Amino acid sequence: MRWAVECALASGTIGLMIFTAADEAAAEEYVDDMVKKYGHTNVFNLTPLPNGVTVQDLYRLFPRCTEKWNTDQETPLT
Repeated sequence: MRWAVECALASGTIGLMIFTAADEAAAEEYVDDMVKKYGHTNVFNLTPLPNGVTVQDLYRLFPRCTEKWNTDQETPLT
């Protein structure tokens, strides 16, 4: 199953990480590793991604990821 999680970078940018995990417990373990092993401190909003999700769907599911980008665009990305 595919999962997504948001993470805040030191610059203030919100990033989106997409990964696969067998189930929710494995996904939570991966997020825990992101914090403990790889130093990500602001990881949040673990979300299962259904089959067939599109990039446009991701913009709707994770609007915080587009906020900074939209300020430089003439028209919104969403």
